[in-house]
Amino acid sequence: MPAPENASVVLVTANEDRDDGTDRQRKTSSSLPPLLATSRKLPRGSPALSVPEAAWIDAAAVDASPLGEATRGLEPWLRLALLLLYARSPEGVSSPFSPYASALPAEPDAPVFWSDAELKLLAGTQVGDAVAGYRAFFAARYSQLEASLFSKNRELFPEASFSAPAFAWAAATVRARLFAPLDGGASGGGGNGSGEASTSSSPSEEDVAIIPGIDLVSHSRSPNASLRVSKRGGGGPGGGVGGVGGFLGGLGIGNNNENSANGGGNTGDRIATLEVTSDRDLGQGEALTIDFGPGRTDSQVLLDHGAVDPAAPRPGFVLTLALPREPGEEEEVQEGGESKKRPPPTFFEDKLDIAESAGYGPSATFVLDPRARAPPQEMLCYLRLMNLGGADAFLLEPVFRGEVWSRHVQEPISRENERAVCASMAGGCAAALARIEGDAAGDERELAGNSSLSRRAAAALRVRCGERAALASAARWFAGREASLDSLEYYQERRLRGLGLLDEEGRSTYDDFFKDGIA
Repeated sequence: MPAPENASVVLVTANEDRDDGTDRQRKTSSSLPPLLATSRKLPRGSPALSVPEAAWIDAAAVDASPLGEATRGLEPWLRLALLLLYARSPEGVSSPFSPYASALPAEPDAPVFWSDAELKLLAGTQVGDAVAGYRAFFAARYSQLEASLFSKNRELFPEASFSAPAFAWAAATVRARLFAPLDGGASGGGGNGSGEASTSSSPSEEDVAIIPGIDLVSHSRSPNASLRVSKRGGGGPGGGVGGVGGFLGGLGIGNNNENSANGGGNTGDRIATLEVTSDRDLGQGEALTIDFGPGRTDSQVLLDHGAVDPAAPRPGFVLTLALPREPGEEEEVQEGGESKKRPPPTFFEDKLDIAESAGYGPSATFVLDPRARAPPQEMLCYLRLMNLGGADAFLLEPVFRGEVWSRHVQEPISRENERAVCASMAGGCAAALARIEGDAAGDERELAGNSSLSRRAAAALRVRCGERAALASAARWFAGREASLDSLEYYQERRLRGLGLLDEEGRSTYDDFFKDGIA
């Protein structure tokens, strides 16, 4: 599409020759989403595109729409999803966002929209499991809305436009088009698209917005641009603003038209600017890119955004650990001179108190990175806390509790505790590995030698390889750790050494004290 006069960016569609620098298969696909590319040379640090708040799809836009009153009190992301559905319905044809909503892809690349055959490639992966969860959540949330909202306001929510499939589309579309700093914390990356801190305050759960135009930017782990949100006047000069209206169906975003979203209802006191941050000037026709998930794995980015950067893989496995609430297998205890079987206590409340003092809760999430030499230290601490019990339970007493996280679980507690940590992790990783479809060698050969793979198939294989590598690396580390338990120093040894009762070789000086007859 020709660029509007003075525009810095242009919309490139699937039918046009394009090269986004991240996925060479874009040129041969007929179902590619449009992307933003430079219409002229852009120096480093220059704004490529600026969008005033008046054109954002946010809470203010929902409030100004016919859905405002009816949807008040719903989750912020949900209100955005319903506004998208309304804007592309016959009833919402007069909405300022109608052209934008109608132009959105009917089948986004997020895996929730993949076919059964495509999803089979993700069998056993975290992405594949999450898709089932997403679909179940969308279905349940739709049923709730149909009973409590849609059926009682049918003139606003006609069945033809607010069906279950349409709702799933809108929910997934909103999630795919939110990224920091206006994702309400959903991305987990914080800051802006380059991984740097945002100039605005940290986003709250309420501060979610889709920014038409900027949401067309492509994903890359080596981005050439970043998103900055600032108060009006902080976006800097540049003709990028004028280039939006030409391909967004007349949203009315112009260089000097600060509040022209045709009744969008927003005061427009903020401006979102896409800035060139590469270490070089961008030439004409280059796709603009940001990192959709700084610090997030390829699995996480693919799940939400349907994107993977093949040039810079970020493998990993997201592990969620939980403090045990239920007792394990019964064990023999001595009571009144008799041997009885009793389930061991979980000490859940005590452990939760310690976890909360460290900023965690009853569960905690960590990322297994195959490129790291060892698992995250905080994860090891949480694992030791989870498995704390038996003869080590004295550390949960109030007199020790203040130092459990800051000191004791930072190092191995006992042979029994460390063995339980290693055995549970090695076994868990092995079980997760066994669930993933295919094998590492086969997937790598397929990626290296099959240029006819679809983008979705290639993304699935890359995710499989990444999760598999993370699990295998963790399994090896914990297996090696378990094999070296005898060489580790535990709490009791550290305690004796601190009292001066162990020499440098770990031998007891207390025994020598008596042997020498000094006592």
